[in-house]
Amino acid sequence: MRSLISAFVLGTALFGQTPPALDIVLLVEDSIPVTNLVSRTDLKSLRSGDRVAVMTFSGKQSLKLPLEGDYSKVFRAIHKLDSNGTRSTTRLWDAVVKAAEQFGAPRDPSRRHVIFLAFSTEDKSSTQTIDTVRAALASREISLSATAIPTVQRGLPFPRLVPSPTHTPAPQRPTVLDEKAPVDQGKLVPEAALSSVEALAMETGGLLLKNEWNFAKFTEHARSK
Repeated sequence: MRSLISAFVLGTALFGQTPPALDIVLLVEDSIPVTNLVSRTDLKSLRSGDRVAVMTFSGKQSLKLPLEGDYSKVFRAIHKLDSNGTRSTTRLWDAVVKAAEQFGAPRDPSRRHVIFLAFSTEDKSSTQTIDTVRAALASREISLSATAIPTVQRGLPFPRLVPSPTHTPAPQRPTVLDEKAPVDQGKLVPEAALSSVEALAMETGGLLLKNEWNFAKFTEHARSK
């Protein structure tokens, strides 16, 4: 396996091919189980040239950090996430369109545009529809990946946070990981929301995960497309 990886790396170098840099908008629902989980994200799967923006949403969107290549700033923005939202007014589709607006158009061919969405409920009162979201993603060539996180009942473990690869692009403090099994109880994400987000993820070449937050898996998938 190691020889195969070495051959692949050598081949890309010989032909002048390098993995694309990623522009990532981390779009996080402003609710306690979601922000608690995402706030423990590490950045070890990022590479030189990648940029990350951080945005939260509930009844409205809040841009915590515009696209930034300084990973110390990204780390601080992510680890300061703290829920103040009201989930009863969640506007999921409005938030995805707002996140899409963080990218320029047309897309720089040397970069890839991706949104990583962490959510736990269905859309409540957006002015946008799934069709206008689809158009916003397509116009900027954005891939949507998402994690559906259930509402955790008192006394139940949080969904698991999966460790990232060992490569670290910038010095960071150690990340606390929750190695407990995924939640199998509690209030799950409504099926209508799951199917809608899953459809968008499939159409745009992204991933949909359930009950786990895996930033490394999202970045690796986005880079391989």
